[in-house]
Amino acid sequence: MSFTKVRAPFDGIVIAKLAEPGSMAAPGVPLLTVESSSDFRLEVQVDESKIGAVKLGETAPVVIDSLDEQAVSGKVTQIVPAADPSSRTVTVKIDLPSASTLSPKTGNQDPAPGQMRSGLFGRAYFPLGQRETISIPKTAVLSRGQLQAVYVVGSDQLASLRFVILGAALGDQVEVLSGLQSGDRIVSQPGDRELSGKQIEAQ
Repeated sequence: MSFTKVRAPFDGIVIAKLAEPGSMAAPGVPLLTVESSSDFRLEVQVDESKIGAVKLGETAPVVIDSLDEQAVSGKVTQIVPAADPSSRTVTVKIDLPSASTLSPKTGNQDPAPGQMRSGLFGRAYFPLGQRETISIPKTAVLSRGQLQAVYVVGSDQLASLRFVILGAALGDQVEVLSGLQSGDRIVSQPGDRELSGKQIEAQ
């Protein structure tokens, strides 16, 4: 009778039932798939030419698309020693914060159970070097057809529309490759308002 009780090695949620009542149980044949609600890991493929930039034990920003693209801090726990000869990449495993402590809006340690789950798409960022860049809030960017623009505030406090070329995005910031210079002032949240030629006051 003791064999009729099947216990999971950890608390979790049943995500798949692989056997029906009345089926014959056999050694090595799974009955249920149970997923832990606290331990998650992101596996990423890193080009073999860039694997030298990844260090075991280091923290890396991780962006999960379903969590509003807010960056969370992950920890590199394993670098698979063998590369995939077909893709010429190396698998890197990154432990993620607990699902019960991760906020989907801020990435802070606020209660938000159930937001993290297996199967989600994520990206990890590893520093390859240092360079100076200009980054602005995503809310400042306006789309004009296939182009992107921002409102720049001049010394006369008047706003003018300026087209920019954007680079990589991380969290709520996006890199500006061309169109802005260090020290330029922009309107961070223009919304749908037409601000060209209008006077802007800083708050």
